[in-house]
Parts: sequence; structure tokens; C-alpha cells
Amino acid sequence: MKYSIDINCDLGEGTGNESELIEYISSCSIACGGHAGTAESMEECIRLAKIYQKRIGAHPSYPDPANFGRKTMKLPAAELKAALSEQLNQFFSIAADLDAPVFHVKPHGALYNDMYHDDELCLTFIEVLESFQKDLHIFCQPGSKLGKIAPLYGYPVYYEGFGDRRYTAAGSLTSRSEPYALIKNTADLFEQVLLMIQKKQVQSHDGVIIPMDVQTICLHGDSPYALQFAEGLHHFLIENAIRIE
Repeated sequence: MKYSIDINCDLGEGTGNESELIEYISSCSIACGGHAGTAESMEECIRLAKIYQKRIGAHPSYPDPANFGRKTMKLPAAELKAALSEQLNQFFSIAADLDAPVFHVKPHGALYNDMYHDDELCLTFIEVLESFQKDLHIFCQPGSKLGKIAPLYGYPVYYEGFGDRRYTAAGSLTSRSEPYALIKNTADLFEQVLLMIQKKQVQSHDGVIIPMDVQTICLHGDSPYALQFAEGLHHFLIENAIRIE
């Protein structure tokens, strides 16, 4: 096969669809309790990923379950470090108990978006990670500050595209407040993902072609279309001789 791609999905966010989604993806980012998730859901998702031999990742967030981690929090660095360390300590402890290797870390929601442009926030995040594995891959957006800073500290990067979200002409994700922010049908999903894989591009809502060289593509596990998209995309990629790995 000429092309290959990693398909990742956020799990453990309270939707209860993990056992159905897991079959159609290659990596999972598991909520660590900041925006969603409990010790029980982390253990359940890690066990499931081991059974299906999927890559396991941690999905930490601003400590804000009330807003599902999707609003920026202006926290002192020490407070944010403590919150992220608490999430990752629990996650890595459970993974170790289950003898489950952790492949990556992917920040969630507003934390992910804020590290696109905030150097100090990226450095705070890296300082937290240094207490854990040194070979963790970092999932982040192309062009983000995190993608530039992480390799300086020895962390390899997987650049991530979103199959189920629209992009702005600047290459960032369209705000969820916009009515067209979310992709809601499989035809548009397939078109966007195929463009990313084959042409290393994405088209913004207003028709601008943007470079988008990514190694992993995300489907949101909390989307009402999550299972439909994951199953459909899995079969679509196979039919188009694109390996999921």
C-alpha cells in the first residue's frame, strides 16, 4: 500500500461507546480525569486497548469537567503542573499495573488549542511530562508551538489532523461556536481525510487550500457521529488501499 495513517480517537469521556469504537482505530487517547474520566474508566479503556492491540495514550486537560475542558483557564504554572501531574500520575499508575505501554500524550480541548501559540504553557507541559516516560510521542497540530518545542526536549511528535472538524484559512480549527465547525456526514469526512493523506492538504470552509502534513487523524469519541464515522472511515481507507497503523 502506498499510503498509511494512524487513526486516533478520544476514549473514556463518558459516552460508553469505547467497546464499539476500538475495533476501527489504531490509537486511543484516554481521558485522565481533568475534563472527564475516572480510575475505573481509565482501567476499562486501557484493558480494552490491550485486548485489541491499539496504541495507548493519555489525554490530560485543564482541570475543568464543568466545561469539558473546552474553555481556557488562566492558572498559575504551579497550579497547572499540580493538576496535570495528578491526572498523569493516576493514568500511568493504572497503565503500569496493567503492564500496558503508553505510546503518546495528547492534550485535550482548550489546553491543546492554547499550546498552539503559548510557549510558556508548552514548557510547563513538557516539565510535567519529564516526570514520566522519556519516549512519549506528543500529538499536536501542525504549526503549533508544542510541535516545535517538544523535540528540543527529546519528545517525538505526531502531527494531527481532524477528520470531523472544519479548518480556518489560517490552518487552525474553526471555533465550535460556528455552525459549520463540525463535519456531520461521511462524504465530507472521507473527502477531508483523503485530501490530508494523499495531498497533505486540507480545504478551509471558505475554500482555501492549506498544507496539512499529518501522521495521525483524530475522530472525536464524544461526537454523535463517532461510531458511524469510525466504522465508515475504516472501510473507506481499506477500500482505497490506505493502511491503518
